[in-house]
Amino acid sequence: MKIVVMTYKKLEKLYKEFCEFQKKKYIEDSKEWFGTEALKITDKQRAEFFEMYTKYTFVEFWSYTRRIIFGRNVFDLIEKTDNESWDLASILTFLVKKKIVKVTSSGRAILLDEELKKYLLPLYTREQIEKIIARKLGLKNIKKILRKPVSELTKKIAGKDFSYNPNYDQMPISVDSAINVAERILDKYPFYDGFLFVGDDDFMSIMLSLIAPKFSSTVIDIDETLLEYISNLAKKRNARVKTMRVDIRSNKKIADNVMGFLMNPPYTAKGVMFFVRFGIKQFGEKGGYGFVIFGDETIGKRKLFIQEFFTKNNLILEEIVNGKIGYPSNELHAEDVKELREVQNLGVSSKVIKNHYQLAAFLYVLKYVPWRVKKINIKGMKIYSYI
Repeated sequence: MKIVVMTYKKLEKLYKEFCEFQKKKYIEDSKEWFGTEALKITDKQRAEFFEMYTKYTFVEFWSYTRRIIFGRNVFDLIEKTDNESWDLASILTFLVKKKIVKVTSSGRAILLDEELKKYLLPLYTREQIEKIIARKLGLKNIKKILRKPVSELTKKIAGKDFSYNPNYDQMPISVDSAINVAERILDKYPFYDGFLFVGDDDFMSIMLSLIAPKFSSTVIDIDETLLEYISNLAKKRNARVKTMRVDIRSNKKIADNVMGFLMNPPYTAKGVMFFVRFGIKQFGEKGGYGFVIFGDETIGKRKLFIQEFFTKNNLILEEIVNGKIGYPSNELHAEDVKELREVQNLGVSSKVIKNHYQLAAFLYVLKYVPWRVKKINIKGMKIYSYI
């Protein structure tokens, strides 16, 4: 069975029109950019530069457009991304010409085309996310459980805790960590569907459906017990979460139109690269965002190999979120028990140990480019040639 998501014909048409609009703008505007005056570049070459380096992917364009539409003001596109005024002027001019938005004197974009709300997620602050989860799960003070395992939240829905299986390397992140991950996904990923969870023992599919009830996703895993537990949670919350038993070692393309994924693979260089390779296999010509959680553990300097792997597979490392993901103290693995006992024997109380994380991880935000990026050499290019 393959995963199929809603059609995006309207958004695809607007995207194609925007690409043509921006290409023409690029060809003319770049003639006046700093450091390009002496370069002999034809319009054809400028068009090649645009297509290869400047053109947004489908997912990227709608992520930026969503930020303009739902942000505090249009300058959020610059202040919350690595874009500049030329990007803002390009997108905003197109949106106004197409009567998709109008702009107020204070810099707010007013959405005129209400149909776009059917496709595009609103933006959420961390504070809003906490309040939504607390309200929906009847938590009087969510801050009291932020350092506890994320299963504390799902237990509120299922009425029972999930029994983690160490043979599948399952271990829960904290409630606080899960909220941080949700916040980053909802900040970057623009759509209500097309999202895949490659494994989900952190129950992020349920977390996102609590925050945005119309968010539709698919969870794949090899563990049938976990999938059954997630299915039960989804039924109780009427969440749009599908589950599929998949052994990713088959390395098959199982999805059409996947544009985002989250995974928390084994914390080994081989494990990270294997999982990510499977994830990007699910992407198509629209591009996508990959969210990958992994910590150092035994990886060490092999992170260099992982960085090289990202580049070779057209993944731009857009963001590394550190200090935001941790694992509460547990005794799922024998080596964890041994290490924590060693710390305790050095004089640290068991109470202090239980109140701190035993393992931390980074969240890697990756942007997938669906075309092969090649070097284009222009004679006379200098370090200050902005093109």
